[in-house]
Amino acid sequence: MSFEQASLLILLLAMLVLFSLDRFRIEVVSIAGLLAGYALGLYPADRIFTGFASPVVVNVVGILLIVQVLARRLFDSLPARFAATEPSGFQVISGMHRSPASPPSS
Repeated sequence: MSFEQASLLILLLAMLVLFSLDRFRIEVVSIAGLLAGYALGLYPADRIFTGFASPVVVNVVGILLIVQVLARRLFDSLPARFAATEPSGFQVISGMHRSPASPPSS
């Protein structure tokens, strides 16, 4: 395994760990990984941002933005929806509900 392969693998694993920890913003980890790859000499300076010109990247970013907006609209309105419903509208299945004082049936 060459130096470039090993350093790229270590960089990707480190970024995966940082993404999964969710302690840092995704953008910060991404740009730090981009700069670390450049500092390790994995790609030349004139080709750092060429991946952003791909139509695939533009489509994925567009889909992620749409999902984020839909999720915010849905989850922001959920508390208001639950507050509007009356507790008497909920039904309890009689076989599943048991008061704590009653003994279990055998």
